[in-house]
Amino acid sequence: MFGEKEEYAYCGMFTNEWRNPPAPFNPDARPYADQLRSDTTAALEAEGAYKHFTLKERQDLNLWRDMYELLRPPYEKQFQNMTANAAIIAYT
Repeated sequence: MFGEKEEYAYCGMFTNEWRNPPAPFNPDARPYADQLRSDTTAALEAEGAYKHFTLKERQDLNLWRDMYELLRPPYEKQFQNMTANAAIIAYT
């Protein structure tokens, strides 16, 4: 029984890694994602979302996802500028 759980967890981890490869192999990976996730959680903490809403209420209201999308444009703009500059340097 204990071995089955370990095997299942390992299979789940492998499947997740296979579907979401690391940045060099995944063109959709964003290097700013970790920082943006931290900033999103910090912004919700600053607004008091974790004090005033239960987990279920936060999920129903999509608070985290909405805050993530609200904070994302500056990160994405910086990423696009960085990749455009890298493409120019590589081309020359």
